[in-house]
Amino acid sequence: GATESSPLSNPRGLGKWLYEQCREYGVSIVTDCRLYKVESCPCGRHRSVMVKSAQGDCSYMCNDLVFAAGTQTPQLVRELFPGFSRDFHETNNSGNWIIVKSTATFQDQKRAEVILDDVVNHQLEFVGRKDQATGDFVIWVCGLNNESSELGRIDDSAEPDEDAINLLRKYAGQFLWNGGSAQEDGLEVLDKGRTY
Repeated sequence: GATESSPLSNPRGLGKWLYEQCREYGVSIVTDCRLYKVESCPCGRHRSVMVKSAQGDCSYMCNDLVFAAGTQTPQLVRELFPGFSRDFHETNNSGNWIIVKSTATFQDQKRAEVILDDVVNHQLEFVGRKDQATGDFVIWVCGLNNESSELGRIDDSAEPDEDAINLLRKYAGQFLWNGGSAQEDGLEVLDKGRTY
């Protein structure tokens, strides 16, 4: 189970901790940039990477690369290493989600998770938690994975499937109760998206 300090309960806290640890180890953090070239020694070892950003091009010395681009990793590796021949197990499985504001009031609101996969015969999860930014209690509703969605460019953000979002709203209205009545009409969706 997740604790109050887990990434699901406190993603901003996790990000802050990771940032501080990286700075402590002397890691350079560059955002809004694109890795576009890898330079190697004649022996084949990596020497440096070239990064393009609004501030211009910059070279960073490195011995190894770790790719954490999710479903875009195969595309990124092929762009940087055109001669790379190893096959990837590729999937573009994506899950749609919405975040709704809870109208229920509780003295001690804790993180809670309810999985209804067996009820609706596909993935459907409700996770209640406190929003770190606003302090409101919110419910994250996710499911309706899509394995046939088209991947965009590496720098694209995934747009949610509106049909899936509407169905998640319907499920939220069906399974979330406040004061003994369904709340589909008064459901306040704070955010929506799709995650790979």
